[in-house]
Amino acid sequence: MTELRTLVSSPENFRDRWLAELGRLEGQVRATIAAHQVQICDESYGSGGGRRCDRVRPLSAEEEAESDTRAAQYFAATTQTVRTAYNDLYGALLAAYPFKELVG
Repeated sequence: MTELRTLVSSPENFRDRWLAELGRLEGQVRATIAAHQVQICDESYGSGGGRRCDRVRPLSAEEEAESDTRAAQYFAATTQTVRTAYNDLYGALLAAYPFKELVG
């Protein structure tokens, strides 16, 4: 409850906690890619039109590089959004959920 109380105590605390979590997640995602631990499913369409997984395989070096680039772009864009729109995001969170009433 203490962490939730800190998170919703101000727009700045909300922003700072979110940015810290984004940094942690980016490190985890990019380390997983760099350690060659990501797998992909080669899919095909079955006779009924649905997709099915034909084979699970590790990413190729090219796919890893592309995945790392896309992850870096995603986290950079999300970080920028949080830095510039944190007041609006904080307001939307509190409008949707009455956290301040819950944590006092």
